[in-house]
Amino acid sequence: MSDSLDVVQDGISEFREAARAPTMPRMHNGLSTTRRVVSASVIVGLQVGLDVLAMVLAIIVADHYHHVGHGSATVLWMLFFSGSLLLALWHFGFYRISRLTQWSGSPFAFLLFMPASIVVMSLVYLAVPESQVVEPGWLSMVVAVSLASMWLGRFLLTWVIRAGLRRGLLGESVAVVGTGAVARKFIEQLLSHPQDQWCYLVGVFDDRTEHRRAVFPGVSLLGRIDDIERYVRDGMVQHIVIALPLDASISVDDLRRKLASMPASLSLTWDPVRAVVGPSAIPSGGNLSLLQEMPLLKLKELPTFGWAAIAKWFEDRLLAVFALLLLAPLFVVIAILIKLDSPGPVLFRQRRYGFNKRPIMVYKFRTMHHDSAGNQRFRQATKHDKRVTRLGRLLRKTSLDELPQLFNVLEGKMSLVGPRPHPVELDDHFKRLIEGLDERHCVKPGITGWAQINGFRGETDTLEKMEARIAYDITYIENWSLWLDIKILMRTAVGGWVDDNAY
Repeated sequence: MSDSLDVVQDGISEFREAARAPTMPRMHNGLSTTRRVVSASVIVGLQVGLDVLAMVLAIIVADHYHHVGHGSATVLWMLFFSGSLLLALWHFGFYRISRLTQWSGSPFAFLLFMPASIVVMSLVYLAVPESQVVEPGWLSMVVAVSLASMWLGRFLLTWVIRAGLRRGLLGESVAVVGTGAVARKFIEQLLSHPQDQWCYLVGVFDDRTEHRRAVFPGVSLLGRIDDIERYVRDGMVQHIVIALPLDASISVDDLRRKLASMPASLSLTWDPVRAVVGPSAIPSGGNLSLLQEMPLLKLKELPTFGWAAIAKWFEDRLLAVFALLLLAPLFVVIAILIKLDSPGPVLFRQRRYGFNKRPIMVYKFRTMHHDSAGNQRFRQATKHDKRVTRLGRLLRKTSLDELPQLFNVLEGKMSLVGPRPHPVELDDHFKRLIEGLDERHCVKPGITGWAQINGFRGETDTLEKMEARIAYDITYIENWSLWLDIKILMRTAVGGWVDDNAY
């Protein structure tokens, strides 16, 4: 046992030195955009894109020096060369994040791959008579420039990744729940796995603390399970791994509900050799992978990381700019009518919760008399509310008062589609009554959402109405897709602006 603990301690020390752990305070204001967007899958996709770009560059260079007509044989050779090379790189693991983070794993290992590629291409060229109609000089230059450009691209990308890891801008921070045998084995596998360059251990959390402290020499015991939320909210933990025995006193489902409200991925691991309970103790659903011998079941994955975050960013910015240009005349007309209808500012700002439960200021067209809108204690608008102006009733009925939130979208504080942001006071009130309400804050709030197009808008004067709204919001988060966003936007544009419950 002591030998294995020494291995863990040595691995942690080496890893922390390589990852430059002191850069962690950079994220004290929340998970940085870079770490949220640049996931492992995005890095891999970027490398594939660089390799394809290198092949296109090689063809352009070869065409410049060898003016050949691209007949059918030449086109077939280009397709064969690029396709077979990409498949070979994928098969031999050159697109794994573990390789792309290490000098020995990507650019320098690729140097050994280059001569083998040239030999294979030469043998195919000599063995297939039909291929010899392709000019040898052109083909040789395509192969040589492609491989050289691909090597240079890998060298530069690996350099950028390692620099980002050192500065705390890239990588995936992992926290482990548990300090027993399962947790110890998982940490050993994590630190001995080549991927530990990308994933790094922040520390462990367990409600059983003092007598377990000696189990992890060199690993920080950061507190009880309830303390995880502070680390997640401060951006220091991206991925929570539950590493408790499947027969532990606290069930996996209880922990799952407890941790689901945090904007972090959630996984479960267990020791398949020492598991003493049946498969029923393992939650159904989720993606199952392996970290060497340790299974890793993904219980929750946020839709705002990696490629999904990139797609959401373009969706929000492009459509928001288009909508603002299209609706600019309507903005001017509404602003003039508000000034004519009652004294006070055109816009009304209200403090609400955004992503990661960070307070944001949400813009709306003012629909209440000025004193009622800003200088009184918060109270939801009700039917026949005397605080609402004559024009305000029309604006609220048609949801036109929400249009200024397009500027919130451009600021990056909101999305076009997502859970509607509640006033801070309303959220704090219902949080005490509804379990899992904070899970809405795992994504950016939206101007429209799945709950709104299904009839849950306006006043939430009963607990049942709010519970139904929260259920729809969580369903949206768990089933997010770009197509679902488009569907919600289309239904909102067709008939989602007017609702009898909006007053």
